[in-house]
Amino acid sequence: MYHVRCCCYPQVLARSSPNDKYDLVKLLKKNGEVVAVTGDGTNDAPALKESDVGLAMGIAGTEVAKEAADIVILDDNFSSIVKSVSWGRCVFANLRKFLQVRCLTYCWLHLMLSWPSADRLAAQVTAMQRQLS
Repeated sequence: MYHVRCCCYPQVLARSSPNDKYDLVKLLKKNGEVVAVTGDGTNDAPALKESDVGLAMGIAGTEVAKEAADIVILDDNFSSIVKSVSWGRCVFANLRKFLQVRCLTYCWLHLMLSWPSADRLAAQVTAMQRQLS
């Protein structure tokens, strides 16, 4: 096995051997990158399995590639990947906003409901201190 050192990563790796794809995926993941791999053949299965997101072609892809992948592109169109990523980012952003509003609302509600209880507790403690002295 050889060691690869690179200062900048390629955006697209095409017409490469399956071992090159697999080695590049391992290297990028080792460096903390998020890796997505597309493939359609049996030889792409190791790289699809090792990547963070494996995308297999639904029409031209083999069953081995489809089973190794996380997502199967049904129409074999790369523009579907772009659409799905944009939809996924939109859903993630909306979910994050929803949770922020919910947490802020619940924290505010909890504070408002517990404030009178804290005042009553403080009054009770003060009364008990007066009795003891």
